[in-house]
Amino acid sequence: MSEVITGVIDSITTQDVQTKFGQKQVYHAMINGHDVNLGFKTECIIGQQVTFNVEHKYGGYQLLQGAPTGTPTEVGPPGTPPVGASKATKAAFPVATNAREMSIVRQSALNRAVESVALLVEKGVITLTTESAYQEKVLEFAYFYTDFGTGQREAKAAAAQAAYAGQEVHNVAA
Repeated sequence: MSEVITGVIDSITTQDVQTKFGQKQVYHAMINGHDVNLGFKTECIIGQQVTFNVEHKYGGYQLLQGAPTGTPTEVGPPGTPPVGASKATKAAFPVATNAREMSIVRQSALNRAVESVALLVEKGVITLTTESAYQEKVLEFAYFYTDFGTGQREAKAAAAQAAYAGQEVHNVAA
């Protein structure tokens, strides 16, 4: 059975492990007092709000690769041994602004923005009289769609709420 860990990444460390291919570094994140093995590669950053599907394996929490088995449950205090096994996947949201996937999302968002603006102009909802006005409107929509598609909209809202509440937030999905 998989479990879910949700929280802000407090720290990211590496640990050297011996594999059949030689010495490798494994990334670990500390989330709400839980050490989570992220694997050999990670795009996670300190301060990022995450929700991970994990399993208890090799004496600790392992990030699941793929669909979890069973129903996800909330994680208990550190050291609670969960049951189950599965493959693991990194959390997809929010996509870090420096992640490779961001360029794909931006290209898609730009295509959707061009379509949206053209439709709104065609329907008479908006009137754009200059080329620069058209470009500005397309970029406005593209940035909006990009923030939505990458989860940055929610990350920015969480950072704003934390700032309003007087909490310090570092590197939220930078």
